[in-house]
Amino acid sequence: MSKWLAQAATTVALLVLSTAATAADPECLLAGRIDDAGRWAPRAPGVALLDAQGRELAPSDAPTSARRVRLDQPAALSRCDRDRPLARGDGGTTAPGPVPAASPGVLEVVAVHRPPLRVGGTLVELEVKVPPQQRTTIGR
Repeated sequence: MSKWLAQAATTVALLVLSTAATAADPECLLAGRIDDAGRWAPRAPGVALLDAQGRELAPSDAPTSARRVRLDQPAALSRCDRDRPLARGDGGTTAPGPVPAASPGVLEVVAVHRPPLRVGGTLVELEVKVPPQQRTTIGR
């Protein structure tokens, strides 16, 4: 029984350390894209951009004015590319498994980034603060 307890304690310690490390790194949600003509294309239903007063931004509003985001379903979190060009993805695929995510609710938007796409336009990444109670994982 003590061997099992030691393994469980080690697993919990590693989980706490990895969560703390992830929480320190900037995390982003992919909110959509802007084409070459400046037209905004939201990523998915269930992601609503909000202004500083908590009002939903109209589709014609610039996504860069978002100060909060409301999620109606869990959304995957990723590292922020900021304004760097996207990686080519030639390094192979990653095995399916759980990925960090934010659970439904309202998150504070720290910054809005627009990494350029290779074929024109930009993605819109929302750098967000995710409180511990809203952290979860989803399958990929």
